[in-house]
Amino acid sequence: MVWATRRRRYLVALALSVLGGWIVLEGRTPAQGAASTNSAPPVLTAAPGSPFSTGAVQSASLSYSPDGRFVAVANRATNGAAHGSLTMFAAAINGALSQVADSPVATVGSPNAVAFDPQGGYLAVADAVSSLPDNSLCGACVSTYSVASDGSLSAGPLSTAGSNADTQVESIAFNPGGNVLVASTATSILTFSDAGNGDLSLVGHTALPTNGIASGSIVFSPDGKLLAVADSGNNAVDLYSVSGASLTFLSSTASGQAPSGVAFNPAGDLLAAANPNSSTVSLFTVGASGLIPVAGSPFTQPDDPSSDPVAVAFSPAGWLVVVAGDGRLTTHAIGPGDVLEEPGTTYDPIGNIPASPAFSPSGQFLDILDTSFNEVYSFAGLAPPVATILSPPGGGSYTVGQSVPTTFSCADSTGAPGLASCTDSNGATSGAGALSTSAPGSYTYAVTAVSQDGLSSSAKLTYTVSPATSGTGPTNPSPGQKQSGSGGPVTASGTTATTTLRCTGAASHTCSMAVSATVQATYKGSKVIAVAARGGKAKAERKVKTIVIGSLSVKLRGGTKKTVRLTLNRAGRALVNRYRRLPARVRITEGTTVLRSQRVTFKRSRH
Repeated sequence: MVWATRRRRYLVALALSVLGGWIVLEGRTPAQGAASTNSAPPVLTAAPGSPFSTGAVQSASLSYSPDGRFVAVANRATNGAAHGSLTMFAAAINGALSQVADSPVATVGSPNAVAFDPQGGYLAVADAVSSLPDNSLCGACVSTYSVASDGSLSAGPLSTAGSNADTQVESIAFNPGGNVLVASTATSILTFSDAGNGDLSLVGHTALPTNGIASGSIVFSPDGKLLAVADSGNNAVDLYSVSGASLTFLSSTASGQAPSGVAFNPAGDLLAAANPNSSTVSLFTVGASGLIPVAGSPFTQPDDPSSDPVAVAFSPAGWLVVVAGDGRLTTHAIGPGDVLEEPGTTYDPIGNIPASPAFSPSGQFLDILDTSFNEVYSFAGLAPPVATILSPPGGGSYTVGQSVPTTFSCADSTGAPGLASCTDSNGATSGAGALSTSAPGSYTYAVTAVSQDGLSSSAKLTYTVSPATSGTGPTNPSPGQKQSGSGGPVTASGTTATTTLRCTGAASHTCSMAVSATVQATYKGSKVIAVAARGGKAKAERKVKTIVIGSLSVKLRGGTKKTVRLTLNRAGRALVNRYRRLPARVRITEGTTVLRSQRVTFKRSRH
């Protein structure tokens, strides 16, 4: 099967020029109520200065810190040397990397893999050859190194644990809680407990299935309840359930020939595997008892059937990147039925032997290690634009003929060329429209944003229309009716804003309220040059646009109140990171009535 028979037109051409501006891979903030958003993979662009040398001879593995500030690379020992090294990079807001002081740092053994603990306080390093605290040899050891606030590493390991009964560690991974670390060797899985300070203890040893060879990656599911292992010996993906530090074998599911890379999607209900020897990528749905191949899996690449995928990684937004051993990178959306859609972006070449793809936690950047030329390729993405439905909330109930106005907005991602259109499903383009209530039934209302670069996304909400009944009014106040909701003062702290919402009236009454935060951004061309809570006058060659940086909706019964917290979306967090202090306006609305409008200032959190 090819990636998919369904074609979705992405912007296929890759901008090869180095972009010096600040690029944010925008997230999608779901619309209120029963809402969803669909987005394609972004167009990837090399970060300024990419690729970046590791300063070593045989780099093997790469890991992003949980806060996105640092990138660590493990470098094996070479030419008979007893020790390898660790290279630490500081990551700039445009994706560029720079080595921290005194990097690379010599290690005890020869590192084969590296991983940050979920809190980012230390690194776990798989040493191919090392020794335990009692000076006995350790064929499969893991050491930990503390990470300072400037990215520098401790002079020596905090602890070392492992077994001399096994060969070198191939891959390591922390569970989401950070209290368990697993390491795969050729024929087994070692389990370590972590006291929370980098002090590791070997607590488990699990043999792989008969003929099993774990020569590739090992990953936890997002909830930490499952562990997947690339088993090249059985041409399968092995799945284990996880309880504390205990592993229980669940299944071994055929994949392709010699799978080398596995990855869960952010929801944990889909798993991808790279099969280099059969030039395919497999996709599985994740069930309670094991993995189920999706229809058409494994998939081959139509424009290069001989490509040898060696690694896969899901972005935080859910699209997939596939890295091939011949130096090719492709991005793919996951289409209806969990099929792999045709490539959105192809970048070729990425060094000589690429491996270890890793996304920054925010999804803004993608880094890939070239293990042949010992360089890190860093990419930034131009994201699709954002469509946001400001009012009414989703899930509302109305009567036939009721007038229900809507308000919406669209914003292109930072660095993009600008919006081509912002249109609702009824054809309105001015940011104000109306729901269709001409007949009873269930309906979907949508707003679609289209960028001049061809990328698009949609925000949707669902609602129902009931026949008009004499003496019975709508659940939500219609225009002209007295509003019964109110909003208290808004307090901003860091990247969140808190307020208390109240609903008066009988318990049978419902107040549907929305809280939104916006900024007025001044553009010169496609670049944001200033932001403010209130918009100024547009000047020649400059435009002022409203950007929604956070929103939420709440339904309250009469006589109740609720304290809510609005958290900035990725666009808002990116602006805070850029400007440190972000003046904004928070509005509390019920229907089309503004209950409160208040200026606040969001601030970048200190590390």
